[in-house]
Parts: sequence; C-alpha cells; structure tokens
Amino acid sequence: MNPNKCETCDYSKMGSIGGWCYVWRSEPTHVCYQHTGRRADRIAKLIADAEKAATDISKENIDGNQD
Repeated sequence: MNPNKCETCDYSKMGSIGGWCYVWRSEPTHVCYQHTGRRADRIAKLIADAEKAATDISKENIDGNQD
C-alpha cells in the first residue's frame, strides 16, 4: 500500500506509469518526503521541535542550572 500523496506531486504527472513519480520503479511502500505534501509538514515539525529545545535550554539557564 502506498502511504504517500502522489496525486499532489507534479512529478507523478511527468510520464510516470502507475501514478507515482520517476523516483520509484514500482509503487512505493514507505513514506517519501521528497516531493509530496508531507515534506512541508515534516519541516514544520522540525522547526517546532527546535523552538521547544531552545525554550527548554533558556529555562534551564534562568534557573541557574548550567549542566
């Protein structure tokens, strides 16, 4: 089963057979972050995680914990 949103990807319309992009010889069975709408979601999550980590570090410094 293809877990991707290949229909949202312009590469799936470039001469592909089967509805997925040129990267795959056969239907993908794992998540592709390269061309699908999932990539933006992944980047947003990474940014949110980085912001949380920065906030956590700042709180430690305010409390005097420098470990």
